[in-house]
Formats: sequence, structure tokens, C-alpha cells
Amino acid sequence: MKMKLSFLAWASVFSFLTAESQTTIILQPGPEGKDAQITSLTPDTNRGDTESLKCMAWTHSGQPGTHRGLMDFDLSSVPSNAMILQASLNLYFATFEPNYVPHSGDNMSYLARITERWDESEVTWNSQPAITMDDVVVLPQSTYPEQDYTDIDVTEQIRMMKDDPDHNCGWMLLLDDETPYNCLLFASSDDEVPAIRPKLVVTYIVCDPLTVDIEYERNDQIISFTGISPTALKWFWDFGDGNMSVLQNPVHYYSEKGIYQVCLTVEDSCGLKELCDSIRVCDIPTAGFIYTSDGLTFNFQDTSHWAYGFDWDFGDLYYAAVPSPTHTYYSPGYFTVCQRVWNECAADTVCKTVYADYSGMKEMEHASLSVYPNPATDKVFINSSLSGLISVSLYDLEGKEWIIKTVHARKNEAIQVPLDLFGPGLYILRISSNEKTIRSKVIVTK
Repeated sequence: MKMKLSFLAWASVFSFLTAESQTTIILQPGPEGKDAQITSLTPDTNRGDTESLKCMAWTHSGQPGTHRGLMDFDLSSVPSNAMILQASLNLYFATFEPNYVPHSGDNMSYLARITERWDESEVTWNSQPAITMDDVVVLPQSTYPEQDYTDIDVTEQIRMMKDDPDHNCGWMLLLDDETPYNCLLFASSDDEVPAIRPKLVVTYIVCDPLTVDIEYERNDQIISFTGISPTALKWFWDFGDGNMSVLQNPVHYYSEKGIYQVCLTVEDSCGLKELCDSIRVCDIPTAGFIYTSDGLTFNFQDTSHWAYGFDWDFGDLYYAAVPSPTHTYYSPGYFTVCQRVWNECAADTVCKTVYADYSGMKEMEHASLSVYPNPATDKVFINSSLSGLISVSLYDLEGKEWIIKTVHARKNEAIQVPLDLFGPGLYILRISSNEKTIRSKVIVTK
């Protein structure tokens, strides 16, 4: 079994820089290289140090057998941030055997990617690694018996082997028709002649990290975009409304307001990178309101900007959906009032705490409501402009309802309300009909 020698000590590696900062390396390892031969004739025998690398279907003493070759290259000398520009493989006819079988028969073959790791010193026909026939490299039928196969384009395969070495682990060389008598015969990295060992030539450039950013300025529905990417050579914008551009800094008009997903894809000599952002083509609404109060009744005035829709929450399980509502609380206390506004792009909410009490309540005009005597001790009379079925309620300043009655009243007819159970203090009288509600203060003395 061959010894594992240092790659740096034995591999033939040559590098040079071109005017475009390209680097080309030549990998042509010796016995430390990774290749092996497997055969169905001796399916449990390892041949990791054979000098041949062949795909062959033949008979041996009358017994048919199939041979396949495996190889892999150490790509650790290619920087991790490199972009493979080109890779070519060179396989050379082997001449080491006195009675060798030259290229012969219907010997079109494939280099199929090996998709799992394998050990050169252990692999056999029965333990051969899995392969994929996707994107195989075709070796056409030979044109003469000792033909070298040079400059085989393996660029895509080497890119995959570099980017995902756990699932792209070299090649298996196998015939398209594995029936006798077909053969391709090449030298392996164990061949005594260094010049005919498998050779891989890789050209790459080292890539700086590709970055991309988007800046924009809005003038109503016209957006001026700026693409930022120091190394980009190509630009592609998708404005999210079916329109596109290949300019670095395009200006785009949106026919309708709304939110659009804008994507910028940039490309340099090493690859692509995309960035997407949500662009709001409208003014962002801001909620705001002021209010005035008259006792328990509040007049809310909308001061928001760029709002098309409104929701009000008065903090007492009552709501409204108009810009500037009026709301009356049934009892005094602190309430959190929230206004939510929105348009096609966004929403905003503002909340304020208000205090509703009776101290600021104005007395109704005598023509609408009169209460007498006031102050009173044991009873009070009410005379109002309301008629028909009306509700009479009396509350203390904490909102507790002390009395409620429903009467059928005639206009300007006095209604008597007993005060026997009331302690001294200030109370709120509330009378309501289907048309309106009237409130007044009632002072009880004992």
C-alpha cells in the first residue's frame, strides 16, 4: 500500500497571475494523490496503489469482469473565497504494461461525480461510493489506441467539489457500455512517469465579499433609487409593480400608491447577490387629536395627518369610526381614549387619558329644564321640555346610580323625585327621551 506523502512536497503546483488578477494552478500529484481501481473480478480487493486508471469490460480466463477508476484532487490550495473561472482535466494513456490492452471497442465513457466520501486505501467494488449521473462529463470514443484525453472541461464539477466537498468527492470513470470488449486505459498518480499522471488545471480569481445596499428618495409617487455595491458590474432592479431596470440609479414612477417589494440584484465577476426592501409609496399617517369637555360629554377633534381611516376607542366599551366624534360617558372617572388612523401604507395609534366629571357641567337653560327646590331635602320637582316616555336617573359623583324611573310625561309637566334615601351632597340628574338627553346638578341638604 502506498504511503501518504505531503501534498505540498510532492504535488506539482504552478501559479501565475494574469493582467486580470487571475491565478492558475496545476495539480498533478504523485503517489500521494487520491485514486483507485475497482473490479468485479475481485470485488473485495482494494487497489489503491495501482498504476492504472481505467474503465474496462473484458474477460479473464473466460470470466467477464468490469473495471472502474476513481480519482479525486485536493483543492485546498484554492482559496475559500475564490471563483473558479475554468478547470480542465488531462488524462494520459498508460504504457507501463508489456502486454497492455490499448483503448479499444465501443469505449465512450463517463466521468460521474462521486457523492459520498471514500477512502483510497479501503475502497473496493463491493464498497464503491455512490455516484450521480447528473451533469456527467462525457469522454467520447477514442480515435486511436494510445490517445491522450486532454483539456477535458470539468469547470462546473470542480466548482461543486470546492463548494460542497462532502457531497462532491471526485469522479468515477466508467464505460457507457460495460460489455466485453471495451476499454479506456490511463495512467494513475502512482505511475512511475510523472508527466503522464492525471493533471488538473484550475484558473480562478479571489473575490472580495459582494455587498449590496439600497437608498432612495421619494417625491410623491416618484422614487429615485441608488444602488450601492463597490464591485458590481451589472445591476438589475425589480420595482415590485411589474417594471424593471438595469441602471445603477434608476428613477421610477409608481402609478398607484401602496407598499412595494423592491429587489436589487448585483453581479460581479464572482457571482450574484440580492437585496429586497419594502418601499412605501405614500405618506405615513400620524395619529393625533385634541378635545374639549362639558361634564361627561367630550368633543374629540382629529388632528392626524395623511389618514384615510379612523377607529376610536373611548375606554368604556364604546367605539366610533368617524374623524371627530362626540362621546358622553355615563359616569365620571378616568378613561383611556385611543385613536387609530391608517392609509394604504401604514397605521398609527395615539392614546390619551381623560377625566370625566360633573364639575364642569353647565346648567341647562330654564326653557329646557328646571329643578326645584334646589338645594332640596326630601324631594325635588323636575320640569322639562321633554314629553312622552322619558327615563329619570340620579347619580352621585362616583357614578353610582341611586334612582331610576320611567314615566310618561307631558311637556312642562312637573315630575316628582323623592330624596329620602339620599345623603347630603351633589348629585347629577339625567333625563332622557328618544330625542335627547338633559343633565343638571341637584344639591341635597339635610
